[in-house]
Amino acid sequence: MDKTTTEQTAMGQTAMDKIAFRGAVLQEVRRRKEEEERQRGLDKELPLEGEPWTQRNYTDEAHVKILRCLLQFIERSSKESATPAEVATLADAANDVSFQTGDVAEDRVANRYDALMYGLTQNKSLEYTLVFGANPDAMDANTSLDRFEVEAISAWLTGHDTRKWLVIVQEDMETFRYRCLISELKLITYGNMPWAFSCKVSCDSPFAYTFPEERIHTVSGERSINLFNRSSFNGFYKPDMEISLRGTTDFSITNLSDNSRIFAFKALPTAEPLTIFIDNKNQVITNNLDLNLYPYFNFSFFRMIRGDNLIKMQGHGTVKFVCAFPVSIGG
Repeated sequence: MDKTTTEQTAMGQTAMDKIAFRGAVLQEVRRRKEEEERQRGLDKELPLEGEPWTQRNYTDEAHVKILRCLLQFIERSSKESATPAEVATLADAANDVSFQTGDVAEDRVANRYDALMYGLTQNKSLEYTLVFGANPDAMDANTSLDRFEVEAISAWLTGHDTRKWLVIVQEDMETFRYRCLISELKLITYGNMPWAFSCKVSCDSPFAYTFPEERIHTVSGERSINLFNRSSFNGFYKPDMEISLRGTTDFSITNLSDNSRIFAFKALPTAEPLTIFIDNKNQVITNNLDLNLYPYFNFSFFRMIRGDNLIKMQGHGTVKFVCAFPVSIGG
């Protein structure tokens, strides 16, 4: 048998081993799923081994676990000792969600058994590992990522000097996004062919964010509204605001749920149509007429407590609240 024939035989054996391992993974995950459902008293028919990888069954929990198993198998394929049970265990670990719960600020002193607690700081960045790669259909077809795709993906994800918005296309994640940087991008190969990536996601806060929601209210004299703050942060949320005034020089917003805290402009220098933009978090005020409005402001920037906020507005104009709430969904 010549060298070429020997190499072809070895390659054929590797492909057969991969197929056999994939079948074993499917069987192991199916067994685990059936066991879980028996415990819950459910009797649900699971996808059969060999069923086509379609978008329809990606939504099934068992298939999601299988896909993760296969990705982990690719990453660990060089270890001959890897078993289906080990890969299924890795898939379970991939389902773990990490959270940043904050740091306790406290002191401990002599002759006292309990701590002096000052509070909790929640400003440590959320970090997690993201694994993504080729469509499973492409894996079955033996068509891996080519070098042009690898270069395009790496250039798209890395090298940015500011944080970018990351949206994960998943049914229960479509209303959230992360503001983050991507680093430690690594290529995952099998048989010297690129199939997937892993990377480190470093967020700007412990939270993800909802997409911006605009809440617009018109005021003629006086009006009361309720604003709901759905933030996961146990503190104040400070939205962006846009106030369009017409024929008035005084305008105020009182949050009755925040000890009747008053945000107010008084004796504004113009009665012309004026649009004021307020960044409450950074305490920045601008407007369409380039006026200095700080002398006419009481420097009590608007904020919302967690949950319901009963708001009273006085004046004539339109107020737009733009809210992108921080939410703790982990990573």
